[in-house]
Amino acid sequence: MENKKLCRRIVCTQGYPAGWIDAMSETERDEMVALCAEDGEVARSKVVEGFKEFLRRFRARQLADANKGVLDTLEIE
Repeated sequence: MENKKLCRRIVCTQGYPAGWIDAMSETERDEMVALCAEDGEVARSKVVEGFKEFLRRFRARQLADANKGVLDTLEIE
């Protein structure tokens, strides 16, 4: 639960809606906190670059999942 609060702070400081956190998995929230926080607090020195890295990874996973779904629907002969 603590990671969820940290993630809300991180997301809001970066201009994204706080509700975005509710759609994330616990693993994704843990990843965001690892990239953007230190000792249980949002680290100003890490949050901008950490959040960019998190978004890059998040988008790559979404693209991979979308591609997998398309490939799963194709019949391979």
